[in-house]
Amino acid sequence: MPHFTNVVKTVPFNILDAADAVRFDYFMLEDFTCPVILFDRLLLKSAGFPPHPHAGLCVFTYLFEDSEGSLRDRDSMPEEIMVEPGGLLWFQMASGMIHEENPAVDGKTVHQFQVWVNLAKDKHGLPPATMQIKSKDVPVAEPESGGKTRVLLGSYRGKTSPLTPTEPFTLLDIALRGGQTITQPSDEWSAMLYCLSGTVDVNIGGGKQARLFPEEVVGIQGHAAITIGSDAAHLIYMAKPLLDQPLVVQGMYAMCSQGEIDAAKRRFHAGGLGEVVPYPEVVHPEEKYVPAGQEPDLAVTPVVLRQATVRHYDEGWWKLHLQYCRYEYNNTETAHGYRFVWEDPDGGERPLRLGGYIPYMEYARQLLDIAKTEGWGDIPYRDSF
Repeated sequence: MPHFTNVVKTVPFNILDAADAVRFDYFMLEDFTCPVILFDRLLLKSAGFPPHPHAGLCVFTYLFEDSEGSLRDRDSMPEEIMVEPGGLLWFQMASGMIHEENPAVDGKTVHQFQVWVNLAKDKHGLPPATMQIKSKDVPVAEPESGGKTRVLLGSYRGKTSPLTPTEPFTLLDIALRGGQTITQPSDEWSAMLYCLSGTVDVNIGGGKQARLFPEEVVGIQGHAAITIGSDAAHLIYMAKPLLDQPLVVQGMYAMCSQGEIDAAKRRFHAGGLGEVVPYPEVVHPEEKYVPAGQEPDLAVTPVVLRQATVRHYDEGWWKLHLQYCRYEYNNTETAHGYRFVWEDPDGGERPLRLGGYIPYMEYARQLLDIAKTEGWGDIPYRDSF
């Protein structure tokens, strides 16, 4: 017998420089066996996701058709893949992969939908792989009532996606006008509906109904003819077979036990997940420095006037900041300048002069691009911002 979960609302959160970022986590639907672990919908403006590892799951990135820009993915396969508006990139992380994602062109907003999908335990050891579908190749179903449904994964109304993940998964991007029905194949499947805009009435028979408003999610379990209706709405349907196994999520890893996660971390630190090759670096002559104990007898306090940030994963999320500061000396003099500072996962600050380093030139490029976009170079030596 099919049944609904409680209706929940996505949660706004801060990530990178994204605007209007919202998140859903599987535990929000309580005891429901969710087809996904989490999803994020966000608008990326410039900085993206620096290199980070995943293992034990699948991840897909979908760019909505209204995305202004494309997304560039680089991974440890190694591959460099461009995802255009309306396209989807599926990652079989499984035994482990490192990747990064960034807007392809600074200044063009990327409307991104990123989803973590649980993977059966017996497939955790599979090698990593990627699959892609371009927007022009996505099958489109057009119900008699109007609107359209993009069949990104799985099948619907005689349309079948060319992508075939290791485990069945259905992903429909629905522009709803009027009503239509989605048939969930058996009691061994669970699904979820995510409403992006409009108001949607959902009926699964037996008098069971739900109403979704923007940014609301509902889960549906069991064999059902799911009827959805609206004058005008945009929603996402995701479904997959149930997995009867424990789920432990830690950082970028999703496994069945803490032991599996610890083993994946060891592989990562030993280089077993490969690497995302940095862009060629510009080698500069060795910087002059003042030997320890010979510093001038001055104390200085940096006052941060502007800051740009990217994130790096290493046993937790670190933040690398580029800061424009006013330096106030104890002899009443002041100066202005720039510095890089690491912030550790506990919020502690570690200036680069104290032994920190930047592992990838890409991080510095992203930070400088943010500063350029925000016009830092147009207002040097000013405190008026």
